[in-house]
Amino acid sequence: MTVFPAMHAGLSPGITTPTKFMGSAAAIMTAGISWSVRVRPARSMSAASGNANCSPPNPDTNRPPRTAPRASSRRNMPTNSRHGGAWLKLKRELATLDVVVTGVEYGNGRRAAVLSDYTFAIRDTADPNQPLKNVGKAYSGLTDQEIAGLTAFFKAHTLEDNGHFRTVEPILVLEVAFNNVMRSSRHASGFALRFPRILRIRTDKPVSEIDTLARVEEIYTTQPDKPVDESS
Repeated sequence: MTVFPAMHAGLSPGITTPTKFMGSAAAIMTAGISWSVRVRPARSMSAASGNANCSPPNPDTNRPPRTAPRASSRRNMPTNSRHGGAWLKLKRELATLDVVVTGVEYGNGRRAAVLSDYTFAIRDTADPNQPLKNVGKAYSGLTDQEIAGLTAFFKAHTLEDNGHFRTVEPILVLEVAFNNVMRSSRHASGFALRFPRILRIRTDKPVSEIDTLARVEEIYTTQPDKPVDESS
């Protein structure tokens, strides 16, 4: 993570940060330049340094900027992440993927009776006749009402019922977000998505228009960090 204390000098008192920043209020414009524009160079520098996050100062506080990382009580461990209320942790914006559900399974706890966990795939190539390749599983992002509706839908479109898990017809498209792409032998695509979550059900998009393996490889190649799924 990269810390940018010098940014305090270019910010006027009273600037309010956008809601996507930790602990901030509604976004406003100051002198015609938004906060997101002001921190864009810092974000670019952080990404170029191979960091997923950067920590610009919080203009809502009067605390003077820190000029150097504090010494850590743990040997050789920096404390840049301990920025407190005067620092804002800003994660880079990530791409999303349009995927198709290939398998579903029952959840746990209060979701034990509904199909709430969804395995999804991308297309191997732009050719719709090529096989689908699984790339992840998501179980967050939908409301209870949406999950109930999808449970009935997937029961009606089950290809193979294995009890807890069902293989379903690949006809429902989801848009998913994630933290990053990992190399993985867990899925046929050779990749896995870290912390995937469902943004929306894409009833407007046909399976022929979902993302391809080439798109996943592109995201993996361009992201600063390139992790490997060690659990696979």
